[in-house]
Amino acid sequence: MVVKDEEEYNKCRSSHPLFFSNNGDTSFRLDRPSLFYFISGVTGHCHHGLKMIIKVLDDNSPPLPPSLPADDPPNHKSSATSHYSASVAAAAALPLLALPLFF
Repeated sequence: MVVKDEEEYNKCRSSHPLFFSNNGDTSFRLDRPSLFYFISGVTGHCHHGLKMIIKVLDDNSPPLPPSLPADDPPNHKSSATSHYSASVAAAAALPLLALPLFF
């Protein structure tokens, strides 16, 4: 599920998630520059590390630090319909804005 802020993310709970799905084949559109907080809604999973933060940068953001492996394309743009590039908290570039979530 997607929770609204870092506090809910850190506590591994949300009484009103921004997005919830449990069908096993879920996509979520990262449609704006922002931090997106994902946690597993299965009891105990989030507390055992099944959570992630995705940071979406706008096109005017400074380039990512040179921590990507040499075979990854730098600042890869996704589809023509997107005006954003994304990075995970670990600064790995993501070429997609709709990611499958498996929790």
